[in-house]
Amino acid sequence: MLGLIAVVLLVVHFTLKFWKVQKRRQLLPPGPPPLPVLGNLWELNFSIQEDKLHQIAKVYGNSFTLWMKESPLIVLNGFSAVKDGFTTYPEDLSERPASPFYRDLAQGKEDDTFHRLMEVSFSFSAGGAPFKLYDLLPRIIRNVPGPHKKKFAPYAYVRSFVKEEIKIHKANRTPGEPRDFIDCYLDQIEKNAEDPGSSFDEENMAQSITDLFFGGSESSATTMHWALLYMVAYPDVQAKVRKELEDVLGNSQTISYEDRERLPYTNAVIHEIQRFSKVVPTTFRRCMRDTVLNGFPMKKGTSALFNLASALYDPKQWKNPQQFDPNHFLDKSGNFLNREAFLQFGAVFFFYYVPGFRPKLFRFTIYYS
Repeated sequence: MLGLIAVVLLVVHFTLKFWKVQKRRQLLPPGPPPLPVLGNLWELNFSIQEDKLHQIAKVYGNSFTLWMKESPLIVLNGFSAVKDGFTTYPEDLSERPASPFYRDLAQGKEDDTFHRLMEVSFSFSAGGAPFKLYDLLPRIIRNVPGPHKKKFAPYAYVRSFVKEEIKIHKANRTPGEPRDFIDCYLDQIEKNAEDPGSSFDEENMAQSITDLFFGGSESSATTMHWALLYMVAYPDVQAKVRKELEDVLGNSQTISYEDRERLPYTNAVIHEIQRFSKVVPTTFRRCMRDTVLNGFPMKKGTSALFNLASALYDPKQWKNPQQFDPNHFLDKSGNFLNREAFLQFGAVFFFYYVPGFRPKLFRFTIYYS
């Protein structure tokens, strides 16, 4: 009898939850119907896949909703939708959501420190079944021995290094005269000291820098691998790059970021490598407050997925999106051409928001020497 009552209560519990999901769907962008408990996870094979996102966009449009169990994930597909999501209310979508595994991680010049940082950077790669299980059952897997435990040590090392750098900056900085990211962040902490809702604090700063270190190191190395592969696969492109470097730089053994203006073809090749390889095809954001995204109301805490790959391969923006073609970044005269649709990890739009001021849009570009 007790077993029957428990089953009935479970059925009622999950039915009510499913009813709440169906009610919320009416206010969000359309999308495939979710299953009880799992949402769209089964349909997605428990992972985000570009081809699947593209198929869903064909049916439901470039703004659609997927359900991660009982939580909505708003997906923006194609350059227009992705750009609008980044630029309409950038300060409202500036927070990155974290999985249980990464959330627990966050809690928790030739010198030895530099080499140690590089070692731990390349040792850190959270993927595979143990980490998916961690995110699905965090309360259980957190206390079970396994490979996920080994990832906390390198992360803690980098975080301690970052916190030590913050202490050094606080001791010798001049307020209002920032030298780098840490100084800028410290300035914002002081400016927002009286704002109880401000997200500017030292813990967030340390987390941001740690994320930049791990994300930037792995992504940059992967892009370098693709660059070598494309130079082998396209010898004509390699020959043109070599000739331009020799003609402009001569016998010089050094190259600087400023030289990119004198090397339009080489610069175009680097950008095309980043576009075509799409090393980071998607990025996540979370609403910091109630807002509107592509015409739909979004509650605080709702997550959004920006499909950067769809912008990099958007046929409305690129002449030959499925081909490796440096001419995508050159005008008719052979000059380098900045492309607005170039939303890649090395040249992706992000926003530096300061209350009371207009958000500033920055574009970061990786240049290889």
